[in-house]
Amino acid sequence: MGRNVLPVAAPAATTTPAAATAPISAAAGESAAEITQNALTASCAACVETLEFWTDAFGAESGNLALRVLAYGGVYLAGGIAVKILPLLQKSSFCTAFADKGPLSPILQNIPIAVVLNEDAPILGAAHAALHATH
Repeated sequence: MGRNVLPVAAPAATTTPAAATAPISAAAGESAAEITQNALTASCAACVETLEFWTDAFGAESGNLALRVLAYGGVYLAGGIAVKILPLLQKSSFCTAFADKGPLSPILQNIPIAVVLNEDAPILGAAHAALHATH
């Protein structure tokens, strides 16, 4: 370890399963889509667990951002991922992770969360801003 860096914990002496070290042959977008599809159909337990973990992290970070900007008017999730996993967002712990901020939880519990169904909304918004930007 370098100066000013202390190890928090030593790695456990375990063997890594071959599946965890196998190279991914598909492009990242294809593998992500495959993981999502397998998770939503519950055909792969590891995919379900992976997507649930990601959804919790997405909810927690969305809550962090909502607190930073005090998004009392609501949080709008836009882009392809939110639309594709909408059924999971509605039944998962996304909202719990979003609002789990200790004494600040009551603030977040009153912030509405919505999913923008048009997957092109982020790029359309960026194009609109670019066209109307003043120099």
